[in-house]
Amino acid sequence: DKLTWAVESFEKLKMEKPADKKLYQDARDELVRLDKEEKIIEELDSSLKTGGFVEPNDTIDYKTAAAAVSKAESFVMLTEAGIASLKRCTYFRDLREAMSSAEGTKDKAAWNKVEECLQSDSEYNEEPEVRTAIGELAKQRSESDVDEKLQEAYKKYDQDTLAYQLQQAKNFNMFGNALYPIVEKAQERLDRIIEARSKLDEARKRVEQSLLEVAVADSESFGYETSEVVEARKLRDAVGQLNLEAAQVREILDEPYMRDVVARAEKVRLMTDDIKYLEGICALSEEKLGQAQLRAATKIKDTGRKNLVTIKLATLVRKRAPGMFKIKNFSRLRKPQGWASLKFLCLDRKKLEAGMMKFEKNKIHASLTNLEKHHEKDARTIFKTIQAFMGDRRFDSTPEHLAGDILNKVLEENNQPLMDEVYMQLIKQLTNNPSTTSTRKGWSLIRICLECFPPQESENYMTEWLEKHAKPSKDFIDIMQRTLFEGMRRRALSEREIQDVIDGKSLGNNENFKTPRAFKKPVYTAPSWESVMQKQEGQSGGGGGGGKGQCPHRRFLRLVTE
Repeated sequence: DKLTWAVESFEKLKMEKPADKKLYQDARDELVRLDKEEKIIEELDSSLKTGGFVEPNDTIDYKTAAAAVSKAESFVMLTEAGIASLKRCTYFRDLREAMSSAEGTKDKAAWNKVEECLQSDSEYNEEPEVRTAIGELAKQRSESDVDEKLQEAYKKYDQDTLAYQLQQAKNFNMFGNALYPIVEKAQERLDRIIEARSKLDEARKRVEQSLLEVAVADSESFGYETSEVVEARKLRDAVGQLNLEAAQVREILDEPYMRDVVARAEKVRLMTDDIKYLEGICALSEEKLGQAQLRAATKIKDTGRKNLVTIKLATLVRKRAPGMFKIKNFSRLRKPQGWASLKFLCLDRKKLEAGMMKFEKNKIHASLTNLEKHHEKDARTIFKTIQAFMGDRRFDSTPEHLAGDILNKVLEENNQPLMDEVYMQLIKQLTNNPSTTSTRKGWSLIRICLECFPPQESENYMTEWLEKHAKPSKDFIDIMQRTLFEGMRRRALSEREIQDVIDGKSLGNNENFKTPRAFKKPVYTAPSWESVMQKQEGQSGGGGGGGKGQCPHRRFLRLVTE
């Protein structure tokens, strides 16, 4: 205004000095410039009236402000109002340009630029456009933090962090935001983790193979691996192995195997029909257990096991009734008084009675066991042959020939009753025998006989007697049991075989006949998670009954809970 007055005054005074004219011209030029600056100020202010980001749907326009700033900078604003207007327009130009690049993105560099603009001058912080930018920056920072933490929790399958950050995402309305696809992925993963843990917990509580296989497979299907999964996998493998072994041992009833399976099942709290059955079997008395084992061995046609169990049962019977199977209690053995009475001429029958089952150098007057009449003579002849073999009677023959005579006679048709007679005679001659040589030969002859034919009715009595008197008793009993189970010879031993026995050799394997058939324990192979999922899909009707588009793991959960 002052400059305009000065110009107008100069014109009225008609000042003609060159210096005055120069001042006048400069003043007129300045007035023109000031007019232009005012117009530029108007343009600067006008450029900021639109294009700012105040509401969510506003379109940001920074170019209009940029053009105005460029024009003002070229013009060189000199007035206080012009300089202030240029400064303000420059600030909002920069803010709008930064917001234009950042808004709708999660570009950290772009949002850092917005932050730089906001921090460059706090003079405009109360203006709506600035306040909106501050709010958007804070929102983006929060969303970015949630996004990063969800990414990390997603990779680590961190249930707690996923749950917390998803709640934060809900608070920030991040669901459905295309910028943050991790939100929906994280929610799906959290759902699967919760369902997986539920199935793992249920399977471990119920200790059922099928549930454990489904629970572990479901976890493996989306890469979920925690200590819970490891524990469930170990339990699955243990239960799967136990179920296979329980089914196998139920068929054979091998006692150590049974007890091992039952003990391991108890340790993991496994209870199935097979385990219950095995527990019941293990709780039986020794005798009833043996009877069950005998039935099982017979059913599976395991001859070695059947023989072993039969021997075990016979041993139990003898232990249960000690003294019952003493030789004197053998039912076919004559009573001493009756045996002595069969001798017509006897000076001392009491002495004869007492010596019935003791070593005798003379011949016997009657068989020691009750025999048919036609066997009596054979029995007395056999006794003399035994004496000859043992060196207690002179006989012009070799030991091999003498032993062969006994074997041949016993193996003749219908002469089986003589078998028990032979063993009773040998026991008699080995009882109170004063000669070590005779005794040694007597034991050799028992071995020869046992290699050829077994006792018929005196098995338990012979076993008990051998346990007490034979050395080592196991060798003699093993030979007797082998002959019992494998069957007697159809022909007598050859002289070579007899000599081998005399030399202490065994003519057969004393273990094979009572060795159970070898069995190989089954090995559990865990199914792949793919195969378990396919199986579950099949059971649910190939997906038809589960609802269109339903996820496999959701069908698994329904199957488990049902």
